[in-house]
Amino acid sequence: MQQRRASIDNRDEVFKVMACEVVLMAASTDSVEAQAVRGNRSDAIYVGPAQLEAMGTVQGAFFRHSYQTLSWSTFLDGVVVFREEHPPSRGNEK
Repeated sequence: MQQRRASIDNRDEVFKVMACEVVLMAASTDSVEAQAVRGNRSDAIYVGPAQLEAMGTVQGAFFRHSYQTLSWSTFLDGVVVFREEHPPSRGNEK
């Protein structure tokens, strides 16, 4: 992905570059994301360090939007899992 420093002159262009869509594969049934949303009706779920440790070595897509099998408690203190991901948008856009 192309990155540029935002300035008054090019911030709209930078926003467009950053807003490109990334398609994720569906999460496996034992991934951190799937375990977090299973049985929870919230749109955003916090998974803390004890939960991550209890999950052990499982799939997750927290780095670079690709699934990796890791012991996530080694890398993350906690994570918020969103039931559905949306591309970035400006607060004043609908």
